[in-house]
Formats: sequence, structure tokens, C-alpha cells
Amino acid sequence: MERFSRDEVEFLKQGTFFDWKEQITQKVKRVLECLHEELARRITTEELYAPDGMDFAKWQVVRGERFHNRPYAYLDYPQFFTRETKFTYRTIFW
Repeated sequence: MERFSRDEVEFLKQGTFFDWKEQITQKVKRVLECLHEELARRITTEELYAPDGMDFAKWQVVRGERFHNRPYAYLDYPQFFTRETKFTYRTIFW
């Protein structure tokens, strides 16, 4: 059976790591949302290489917990997702 060391137990009791992680993750999310707003103002459909049907109104910010053992967040904007085709411009914070 796996057991926690005294140092690990003390660390988990403090909770500071988890508070900081959530604060930073929310800040990263807001940064990506601001990036979306800026890109939406600047990008024109004529200037961007994209498939027909690209939806410039659709976008998403996604949070994940494990990419090379680290949390991450990314912005997909603009995006074109169908069953057969997946195309987006992705900005990732890792």
C-alpha cells in the first residue's frame, strides 16, 4: 500500500498549492479570453487560410490537467469541427 510521507501530509494540509493553482488557472483563462477578443477584432476571413465553412463566431477555451504532467489551457479560434474534419488555430498555455 502506498503511504504519504510526513512532508507530503504537511504539504497537503496547507492547501496553498491548490489555491495558487486555481488562481493562476483562472488568470490564464482570462488571458486567453482577452486574446480571443483581440483576434476577433483583427482577423478577417479574407486574410486567413481556412477551409470553407470556417465558423468565426465559434471559439472555446479548454482547461486540462495533464500534458507532460502539467496543467494547461488552450484557445481554439476560429474553428471548424465536423465529424470528418477538424480544423482550428490553437493557442496553448502550458
